[in-house]
Formats: sequence, C-alpha cells, structure tokens
Amino acid sequence: MNLGDIYGPDKVYLDCGASTGIESVSYTDVFGAIHSFEPGVEDYRCLKENLKHYNNCTTHSAALSNENSTATLVNYASGRINHLDFIAAARKKNIGTSTVVTRTLDSYDFNNVSYIKIDVEGCEYNLLQGAKELLTNNNPLIKIEISNKHNEVVD
Repeated sequence: MNLGDIYGPDKVYLDCGASTGIESVSYTDVFGAIHSFEPGVEDYRCLKENLKHYNNCTTHSAALSNENSTATLVNYASGRINHLDFIAAARKKNIGTSTVVTRTLDSYDFNNVSYIKIDVEGCEYNLLQGAKELLTNNNPLIKIEISNKHNEVVD
C-alpha cells in the first residue's frame, strides 16, 4: 500500500472517537470525505463547531459498537474521558451518565474507506465486530489506540 492508495479526493477517512475533531481537521485537505464519530455530548458539540467550515466533513453523534441500539455513557472526573457502561460501569469517580445511540460501521454502508482511526476508550473489539463488511469490502489502513487503563478489574 502506498500513499496514493490511502489519500485522494475519492477516498474516505473515518475518525472513530473523534473527540473535538483535531485529527479530522488535519486530514481535510487529503480526503474527499471525512466522517467523525463522537458519542460524548460536550465533545460532540465541540466537534460540530470545529468541523462546520469543512464541506467534506460529516459528524455523527453515535458510539460505534457491534449492534445498533443504545448504551449508557459514563463520564468521569479524571479528565474528558467517556466510557460505555459495559466497559467501566463501576469506576468510583463517575460524575454522570447519558444514554447514547450505538451504531455499527456496517450500518452506514460506506464505500472507498481507505483509513480508519479508532480511539474508542476500550470498545475497540465491539467496533471491529460491527465493521466486518466494511473492513472486508474496503481493506482500509487502521490506526488503533489501545490503553491498559480500560482493563481494570473491579470488585
């Protein structure tokens, strides 16, 4: 795979766990379409504001998972990190929850996806399970952020 296979006006970039959109903005000149996903209410508000001047960017207020449903997003005092309840429901610094829509990437029926960034705070496996068709049909380059901080054992 070379850069010409990844970037271009006909290529699509998926920013999964976009937060406020910093990485999405950095790619506006090299992709024809950018889809940025963020379930956190405050981060999504900032994401929409930061991307509103880019015609090739679309924002999605959804948590990407292995099913189209809803989930509880738990917000923590330890920074702007959000987690779905089935990942970290018992953390002690929970400062609130909200119900969010969950969607599979396959349910969007994207084409020409050449690059996916995944930073979904411990929900990587579920996201990938919900993207089997997309991954098979598009064979994109994938960048995944994985952190051990989401693998805590809770008594």
